[in-house]
Amino acid sequence: MQGLQLILVGIISIVITNGSTLAAEDGGVQNPFILGTDARALGMGKAYVSIARGPSAMYWNPAGLSQANQKGLSLLHSNLFWDTSYDFIGYCYPTARSGVFGLGVFRLNVTDIEERDARNNLINSSLENEQLEYIFSYSYEPIPSFSYGLSLNLNTHKLYSYSATGVGLDVGLLYRPEGKFSGLAIGVNLQNLLEPILKLKDDTTKYPLNLKAGISYQRQLIDKLDDEFIISIDVDKSRLTRLKRHIGLEYSFYKMLSLRAGLDMSDWTCGFGLGYKGFRFDYAYAGQELDDTHKFAVNLSFGQTVEERRQKLRNKEEKEINKRLEEELSRREQLQAHVALTKGKEFFETKQYSEAIIQFERVLIWLPQHSQANQYLALSRDEYQKEKAREEVTQHLEKGQEHLNNKEYLDAALEFRQVLVLEPANLQALISLATATENIRLDIRRFDRLNQYFNRGVEAYTNSRLMEAIIAWRQVLELDPNHKETLEYMKKATVKLNEEINRHIRSGKGYQNKKIWDRAIEEFEKALLLDPENKEAKELIKEAKAQAEHSLRMVKTQESRALAYLDEGIELYTDGEYGEANTKFQKALSLNKNLNEAQVYLDKSNAKLSESKKKEFSPQLTKQLVAAYDNGLKYFQEQKISQAIKQLEFVYEHDHQYREIKLYLIKGYLVAGMEYYTAGRLAEAINTWQKVLQLDPENQKALSYINRTRTELVRIEEIRVK
Repeated sequence: MQGLQLILVGIISIVITNGSTLAAEDGGVQNPFILGTDARALGMGKAYVSIARGPSAMYWNPAGLSQANQKGLSLLHSNLFWDTSYDFIGYCYPTARSGVFGLGVFRLNVTDIEERDARNNLINSSLENEQLEYIFSYSYEPIPSFSYGLSLNLNTHKLYSYSATGVGLDVGLLYRPEGKFSGLAIGVNLQNLLEPILKLKDDTTKYPLNLKAGISYQRQLIDKLDDEFIISIDVDKSRLTRLKRHIGLEYSFYKMLSLRAGLDMSDWTCGFGLGYKGFRFDYAYAGQELDDTHKFAVNLSFGQTVEERRQKLRNKEEKEINKRLEEELSRREQLQAHVALTKGKEFFETKQYSEAIIQFERVLIWLPQHSQANQYLALSRDEYQKEKAREEVTQHLEKGQEHLNNKEYLDAALEFRQVLVLEPANLQALISLATATENIRLDIRRFDRLNQYFNRGVEAYTNSRLMEAIIAWRQVLELDPNHKETLEYMKKATVKLNEEINRHIRSGKGYQNKKIWDRAIEEFEKALLLDPENKEAKELIKEAKAQAEHSLRMVKTQESRALAYLDEGIELYTDGEYGEANTKFQKALSLNKNLNEAQVYLDKSNAKLSESKKKEFSPQLTKQLVAAYDNGLKYFQEQKISQAIKQLEFVYEHDHQYREIKLYLIKGYLVAGMEYYTAGRLAEAINTWQKVLQLDPENQKALSYINRTRTELVRIEEIRVK
């Protein structure tokens, strides 16, 4: 684009410096509409090729149509010499993405022409000479700063009873660089690239090819006046005329009043403009050889701006994309659920209940309310538990029978009792238990009291009342210190009791480390209930209660400090000190996470900071963000999820509040995670869904997907271990 700029500047420079040697004296026929379409242009000496925009650009440079931001209507009238009227009406329609279209009509009309015969006698005093030009224009900006335009011209000439028609074509280019060259504009217009030919009776008129080229520069001089100063230089040259130079100046302020002056070859021009919102009235004066020219024009801009149209179109597209993403998510959920349900049924029919459970749980990851999956899951879990129970019954029966064969009646009785806990009606266990019990009674009949205490201990031990069993067996040992069975089971009971006590103490210490004081105290008290004399449990209860009281005092202190930070933050926020206010709100939340008012103000402050950051974006970065956001939505439409996420992450990195960036990133992460899940890459799926929670910590879909997938990983690991 810099090369194009240099080429255009070179063309203009060559034409200006060598115009006198390149051009002959004016001759031939010129386009009758050389006054153009705009009083503003005449007031600036017709130096308008790089400035024209809106309907008036159809004549001066059709590429300037691309600069129209709203629908525009332009009306021009001028009374020329010898009862000649000169009029133009033009309309332009900018689209959201397809460029700008324009339609205009020139009219040059001379009335009251006298017709005389060969003797100079008056025949008719009201003849009319009318010339019209219909213009159909189009302009487009394919890349930032550069645009092109085309104007198809239909010319007609009517004189007396004769008429003629010709067709012409204009091609225009416009370059408006940014950055350090901002304010510069370079324009080129090849008028009559297709030369109109009009044949009126025996007279043939051909409008010649004409080159218009110009360069302009505009800048603000005084900020307070909201002003704008423009200087513009144009040249135009046809193959039948000498080089013409045009210089124009314009100074406007408050976007309401504009003052203009120019030099059209050797003729001075001037004018002014009055504007308010979408309305502008222009007047121009030119002192010319034949007669002074007064030109009046009215320009109207109305309707939605191009950006508003684009935003409306983007909103429509985004709704469609959003709908498609939701449909895609739903489709994938249904597909995953269907596959998992089919596999689950197959496993269930083949009695592979653990595998069936995994598949039915997978269905519920995607469709938590799926009734059939819930029913099958419940049945699979029941069958799985029954299967495990049958295995345990078999193990106890085998061990009991082994003890019975070895005349270890007490151990046998314990095993058979465990069977009856699981299956109260198990006939084999009932018979074997009766056999073992009878043998025990025969062995200890002479020790009735010992047997009473021993059985009491066995019963307590069987039902996990370990302390009660130990007390009973201590009484047995008082009667028979060498009672072998009692010593052995006393040892077992003591070990189990200590394990239980230590388990409660460890659990309590875990809660203590997590500062969950009430649960810690509850566990220590359970340990003390098993062993009322346990010194460690007593000390830990005392310590936990003291820590709980201290924590309560600290919480109250932190809440007080949090409220103080909140008040300070609100005061800073009110004064517009959003950065410092942010710090205060964060401190308040670090002391009290449930202080909702601090979170609300923190969000407001972040939004204000984001707005201020947006203002600091360079024009180049702003365009990159717009392009990346639009590309992301485009990739979503094409189902290129990873490319879409990459584009949107670039936008989010620079601006967390950019339009609907969070919504689309969340949808993208959900779909991407599902792709990983489908491929069996469960860990990557979880990591991707966790990105959703970074944007929306309460997102229920992501939470459901993550929790159930983690459950699935645990289940798979358990099966592998088994």
